Amino acid sequence: MPYHTCSTENAILEAMAVGIPPVLLNQLTEKYIVEDGITGFIVNNKEEYGKIIRYLYKNEDVRKKLVKMRENMFLTNIQAKTF
Repeated sequence: MPYHTCSTENAILEAMAVGIPPVLLNQLTEKYIVEDGITGFIVNNKEEYGKIIRYLYKNEDVRKKLVKMRENMFLTNIQAKTF
């Protein structure tokens, strides 16, 4: 299991911004960035990681749904803070 490098937060947000659904290890910061099963996936080990990656590869509709949910959450958060 990789160690937390404290530099992944920006990379996660950048990936999400271009439509890549994140699959992240259940670590301190990551579980606050992604809502498991809604805007990405949180996994506990390499077996779960492989399972989710294969699932996303085979299910384009799920990938698109995750991207759409992330977009909706982003817009809601921005609007709430702006107005």
